[in-house]
Amino acid sequence: MQVRSILAIAAAATTLIAGGGAVLSGQQTRPDQPPAFRTGIEVVSVDVGVVDKQGQPLHGLVPTDFIVTVGGQPRRVVTAEFVDRTAERPTTVGAPDIAAVSTNEGGGVGRLFVFIVDQNTLDLGNARRVASAAAPFFDRLTFADRSALMLMPLGPNVPFTWAHTRVQQQLSRVSGMGRQASGWEFGSLSEARDISTRNPIALRSIEERECRGSSISAGGLGSSPAGPPSGGATPPAGPASPTGGGTPPGGETGGTGTAPPTAGPPAGATSGPTRSPGGLGGFGLNACSRDIQMQADSAWRSAQMNSLASLGALRQFLEVLGRVRGDKTVILISGGWPLEEREENSLVSMVAADAAAARASIFSIFVPSSPFSAERRMMTSTPMADNYLHLGPLETLSAMTGGASFRAEVGAERIFEQLGREMAGYYRIGVEKDPADADGKNRRMKVQVSRSGVNVRAREVFDVRSYEDRDWAARLASAIDGPVPATGVGLRVTSYLSADPDTGAHRRLLLSGEISRAQRGEATVRVLVSDLQGTKVTSGEVPLMHTGEDTMPFSTNIAVPPGNYIVRVGVIDSAGHVGSVDHRVDVRDVPVGPLSATGPLLVRVPAGGADARLALDSARQNERLALEVDLEGDTARLDGTDVQFEIAATTDGPALIHTPAVLSRSARDGFMLAQGAVDLRVLPPGSYIARAKIKAGAEPLGEVRRAFTVLDSPRLVVEAGNASGVDAGRTATSRHAARLPAVAVAPFALEQVLSAPVLHAFLDRVAARPDASSPAVRELLDRARSTGLEGLAVTDAQAGAPVGAFLKGLALLAENKLEPAAASFRSAMRTSADFYPAMVYLGACYAAGGNDKEAAGAWRTALIREGNTVAVHAMLADAFLRQGRGDLAVADLTDARARWPADEGLNRRFVVAALQAGRHTDGLQALDDLVAKKADDEPSLALALLVLYEAFESREPIESIDRDRARMVRYADSYRARGGPSLALIDTWVDVATRKN
Repeated sequence: MQVRSILAIAAAATTLIAGGGAVLSGQQTRPDQPPAFRTGIEVVSVDVGVVDKQGQPLHGLVPTDFIVTVGGQPRRVVTAEFVDRTAERPTTVGAPDIAAVSTNEGGGVGRLFVFIVDQNTLDLGNARRVASAAAPFFDRLTFADRSALMLMPLGPNVPFTWAHTRVQQQLSRVSGMGRQASGWEFGSLSEARDISTRNPIALRSIEERECRGSSISAGGLGSSPAGPPSGGATPPAGPASPTGGGTPPGGETGGTGTAPPTAGPPAGATSGPTRSPGGLGGFGLNACSRDIQMQADSAWRSAQMNSLASLGALRQFLEVLGRVRGDKTVILISGGWPLEEREENSLVSMVAADAAAARASIFSIFVPSSPFSAERRMMTSTPMADNYLHLGPLETLSAMTGGASFRAEVGAERIFEQLGREMAGYYRIGVEKDPADADGKNRRMKVQVSRSGVNVRAREVFDVRSYEDRDWAARLASAIDGPVPATGVGLRVTSYLSADPDTGAHRRLLLSGEISRAQRGEATVRVLVSDLQGTKVTSGEVPLMHTGEDTMPFSTNIAVPPGNYIVRVGVIDSAGHVGSVDHRVDVRDVPVGPLSATGPLLVRVPAGGADARLALDSARQNERLALEVDLEGDTARLDGTDVQFEIAATTDGPALIHTPAVLSRSARDGFMLAQGAVDLRVLPPGSYIARAKIKAGAEPLGEVRRAFTVLDSPRLVVEAGNASGVDAGRTATSRHAARLPAVAVAPFALEQVLSAPVLHAFLDRVAARPDASSPAVRELLDRARSTGLEGLAVTDAQAGAPVGAFLKGLALLAENKLEPAAASFRSAMRTSADFYPAMVYLGACYAAGGNDKEAAGAWRTALIREGNTVAVHAMLADAFLRQGRGDLAVADLTDARARWPADEGLNRRFVVAALQAGRHTDGLQALDDLVAKKADDEPSLALALLVLYEAFESREPIESIDRDRARMVRYADSYRARGGPSLALIDTWVDVATRKN
C-alpha cells in the first residue's frame, strides 16, 4: 500500500485555489431570505461578570443561580459556563501557542477588548500616563482574546488582533488634544455653564471678584462705574462669536480646530445653549460684565461641542463594533463630557442603545484635567463640581451598558489591576430565545444572581439580532474576518506539512478537521491564511456534503512559503449556521543533520476498505496507521539514508512498535519519501508518540515526531439468543481468529531446504532411484554431498535425465536463480511423475519468490510420498501461517505432532497456528509445555501475550481472569529472559491486564 495514493484520495477533491477571492457556493441563501434555524432550543449568548466585594470572580454558579428578566418577564437560562482566564494565561505575552489541534468548542473562545481614547477631552500627557499603567492588563490577555484601539475623533486605529503588544505600543504613543477653553479665565467650567444658562447669582459672584464690585446697570441689580477687572488688568477681548454652533478646541497649535464631519452631534441634540430674550441679555451690562458673559458663553459652547463631537464619534465606533460578533468590553479613556442637564439623559441613552446593539459593555476611565494649567490665570473655585460635570455622563453610560466607571486622579495602575482581576473569570450564559424576539426590537434585560454581596455586570438590553442576521451574505465572511471564532458550528482542525511537488520554495500545508453540530446538506469550508501581522497570504474554499453523521471530516491542502501563519478555517452549513477557528502553524522544515524533513503525516486506514484520511489527533485500535516523512537534501546523502518508524508512549520512551520505512525517490531531485504502516490493534487506548528516526548508515541524524491518541474500537453487540458470541457450528474451544499485527513466522529462507541435513536427506532419496545408477550421476551426487552445490556443473546432456535436471535445479537454486531452477525441477517431474523431491524444491522456488499459496500446494502434493520428512511439514505449516490460514496449518500439524511429539519446532508452530485459528485454549496449553521445558521462542510468546491481552481488553477471558493474568505474567517473564525486541510493548500489555478487573 502506498501512502501517497492515500493522501491523494483524501485531498484530491478538496484542493484549495491559492490566492483566489473566496465566494460562497451555490447553496448561498439570498440576502433577503430569513435564517432557517434548526429545531430545538435557541439561545442568546450573554457574557456576565460576577465578582465579590474584593473584586474577585465568583466561581461555582449554575444556570439556576442566574435570574434573567427580559422586558420584565422571566427568561430561562439554559447554560452557564464559567470561563477561567487564569488557566489560559500564556507563558510569553502576545505569542500564541502552536497547538496540534485547534477547536472552537468549550471555553477557549476569548473576549474582545476595545481601547477607545477620547483625545479631544484629554490633556497632552494624561493619555500616555494612563496607557503606561495598562501594561499589566495586556499581560493577562491570551491568544484567544482580541484587542483593538480606536482614537477619537481621528486615527490611527488598530483593528482587532491577537498581537496585543501592537495595541499596547500604539496606546503608549497616544497624546491628548484637549485644551482649556480659550478666553475663559475667570473661574471654573461649572461657573461658565451657570452664567451661560443665565444664572444671575453665578454672574454676580464672578463680577464681584473680577470687576472690582461694579454691578450690572440694567435689570434692577444696581450699577457701578465700569472698570477693568481686579488687578488693574485690562480684560482680554472676548473671542469672536462662534459660527455654526462653535468648534472644539484642538489642533497642534492649541487654537480651535474643526471637528471631522463624521463626528457631529447625536441625533436630536442641540448645538449649544439658547439665549432668552429677557433677563440678562448682555445689553444692560457694563463692559467687564459683558466680557465675562461672552467668555462664559463661548467656553460652555465650546465644551459642549467638544462633548457632542466625542459622543458622535463614539456612536460611529459602536456602529462599527456592532458588525463584529460577540460581546465586547470597551475601555473608554476620557476627560469627560460636559453636557446640558436637560439633554444629558437622552444623549447618553442613545449611546447606551448603540452599545447594546453592538453588545458592548463600557468601562470608563475618567482622567480629570490638571488644576495647575499654564493657560489658567487662576485656579478653579469649584473643582468637585467641575469634575462631576465631566464625569457624570461617563458614569451613567457605564452603568447602563453593564460596565463600571473609574477615576484616574494620579495613577491608573490600581484601575487596570481591578479590571484585570474582575475579568480573570466570567460567565457565558445562554438565555433562551422567545418567538417574540423575532420582531428585532430591543428589550430591557436585567441579570441577577441568587447570592448576596456580589456585583453583577451585564448589558441592560436584550438584543437577539446580530450583524449576520441582518445580512445573510455576510455570515461566512464574518466568521472568517471576525476577530473571534464563531461557535454556531463546532470545528476541530489540525495541520501537517509535506513537500510541495510543484516547487521547492513552498510547502504543502495539509489541513484536516471535523465539523460537528452541522445541519445536513451542502456546506462550505473557507480558509484564510494570514501572517502574524494580520496580512492576508492566501485563501480559498471547498464545497462539502454533510450526510447527517455526528461529525463530518474534511481535508484540504494549500501551498505556502515557509513562515509563521494564522489559519482561520470557517464553515457554513445548509441552515446558515457558521463556525470558525484559528490555528497557528509554523511552516518550516525540521533540520536532521545535513538533511531537512517534514512530517510525520499520520493517515488512518480503516479496516474493510473504507476511505483513508488524515488523522486529526486520534485513531482507533481496529485501524492501521500509515506514516509518511518527506526528506530533502543532497542526492548522495539521501541514497545512504535509512528511516525507522516507531510508536512510543512518551517522547523519549522505548519503542512499543517499530517498522522500517520504505524509501522511494521523488520525481524532483533532492527529495525522498519515507512510508510505513503499523497496526494499532496491539496498543491499549491512550496517548502515544509517532517517531521517525533518520539515520545515515549507523549515524543517527535526528527524528521528527507527532503525538496522537489511540481510541478503543467499537464493541460488537451480541444479538439475543447468541449471548456466548460463538457461532452454532463452532466448537466451544474455538474463538475468533487472531489477526496478527505482524507476521509471527519468519519469511521463507533457502537455508531451510539447502542446509546440509535437509539437502543430504533428499540427495540420499534421489541416489536410491534406479535412474541414478550411472557413473556420471553418481559423481554429481557425491560432489553435491561432499563439497556442496557451489560450482556444481551439470551439462545439458546430463540435465536431460530426471536426476540430472534435479541436480541442475539445485545448483541454480543455490545461486538464487529461482525461475531457471523451477524450470529444471518441472523438467525432472515431466520425465518422471514420481519425482517428489523435485516437487519439494519447486515449492521452495515458489516460497523464495513470495508465492506461499503455490508453495503450499506443491508441498501438500509432495507429502504424498515425502510425508516422513519433518522439514516438509514445517515448511507447509509456515506457508499456511504466512497466508493467515492457521486453520489449515493446525490440521497438518496435528498429524505431524502425533508422529513426532517431541519435535519442538512443530510444537512451536502449532502454538502459533492454534492461536491464529482461534483455538486459544489448545495453543496456550501447548505453549505451557514449551515454557516448562524452556523450549519456547519469541514469536510464540509474543503472539500468546497478544491473545491474552486482547482477552482482557474484550472482557472475554480464555479460562478465567485470574488464570489468564497469571499465565500472562509467566509468559512475560519468559519473554523478558529471552530479551525479545517487543519487551516495552509487552510490559504495556501486562500493565493493562494487571489493572483490569
